[in-house]
Amino acid sequence: VYRLIKDYDNSIQFGISPQGNIQNDLDMGADVVSWTECLGYVDYICPQLYFSLKNPALEFKAGLDKWLEMSFHKNLKFYVGLGVYKAGTDADSGTWLDESDILKKELEIIRNQNLDGYILYDYNAMISENAQTEMANFRDAL
Repeated sequence: VYRLIKDYDNSIQFGISPQGNIQNDLDMGADVVSWTECLGYVDYICPQLYFSLKNPALEFKAGLDKWLEMSFHKNLKFYVGLGVYKAGTDADSGTWLDESDILKKELEIIRNQNLDGYILYDYNAMISENAQTEMANFRDAL
């Protein structure tokens, strides 16, 4: 797919957004190691780090740290996928209900790592009633 896109128009950026849990990716056959280490697979990667700061299965910072331990090829852009759709819900064992500035804190973590950016998922959640306070706090951090 990468070669076809680049043959069509080399300026098009091609990337992928795998699960945030690297081991889950590998277990299902997603070769995130090759995608990040080798030129010719993707221009950017955006792991879906849709976890709260206190998710008992995998905390946001721990998931991000695992990704940052990987080797990245020199041209790879690294974006972080943030799970707005969980804001104000009982997701991650209810930990999104404990605070209303989780996305803001995650943005601060991303900025401290000097990464290429972030992508919010999904638009409908950004305008939902559940996420209004969370999104207001996030906007304040911008």
